[in-house]
Amino acid sequence: MKKMFVWVLLLIIFSASASASASASAKQQAYSPEQLLEQALLAQESKVLYIDFWASWCKPCVKSFPWMNEFSRSIRARGLPSLAINVDSEETNARLFLQNNSASLTVIYDNKSTIAKHFSIQGMPTSMLIGRDGEIKYHHCGFFTG
Repeated sequence: MKKMFVWVLLLIIFSASASASASASAKQQAYSPEQLLEQALLAQESKVLYIDFWASWCKPCVKSFPWMNEFSRSIRARGLPSLAINVDSEETNARLFLQNNSASLTVIYDNKSTIAKHFSIQGMPTSMLIGRDGEIKYHHCGFFTG
C-alpha cells in the first residue's frame, strides 16, 4: 500500500509540477523540485534512500546539519544514496547557508514546499527512509542530541 502511495505520489507530483521551477544551479535549472525527486527515487536502483527536509531558518535543522552530513557520508560509503530537500522560500538563503556549511549530499530546492506538502511534513527537520521496495520505512520529525 505504501509503495503504491509513493509511486502515485510521484505521478501526482510530476503531473502537477509542470509550472514549477528549480532555479539556481546550472545542473538543476531545467528541472522542477518534483522532477529532481522523481529522478532521485528512480535512480535509487532498489537501494534504500535517505531523505532529509530542512530549512536555513530552522534552528534544529542548523543544529542537525553536521550530523546529517556525517550520516550521509557514512551511508554513501556503503553505496546508499541520500538527498536533502530545502524548503526555504528564498533559495538564496539556503545557498548562503551552504556556502558556510557544505553539504555532503544532493540538495533539492523546494521553495514552494510542494514535495514537503505531498509527504505531509509537519515540522523540520524531518527524515525518512525509502526502502528498496519504494515504501516509506521510517519517518522522524525533529532533532535532539543525546
